[in-house]
Amino acid sequence: MKGHDIVVLIVRLNRDGTLAQPPQLDLAEPDATLPSPDETKAAMRAVESCAPYKLPADMYDRWKIQKLTFDPSAMLHDETDAGSDAHPK
Repeated sequence: MKGHDIVVLIVRLNRDGTLAQPPQLDLAEPDATLPSPDETKAAMRAVESCAPYKLPADMYDRWKIQKLTFDPSAMLHDETDAGSDAHPK
């Protein structure tokens, strides 16, 4: 049985936190493999549905291009195990 694919997306944002363009699949890593179409679409939908992002305008040069990794195996952990892995909103 095949495991879940890791999807890496490059996300380009406008100053107002909206997407500058649709997320792009990143296969630049040496060990990158093409994720399944369903998992790629799910990751792209997640990025698109969360926009616009509320980010500090004075730091635009630091966040205008983001590399986001979606690893389904990391999302399957019990919430009690989140601890330091939890991400603040």
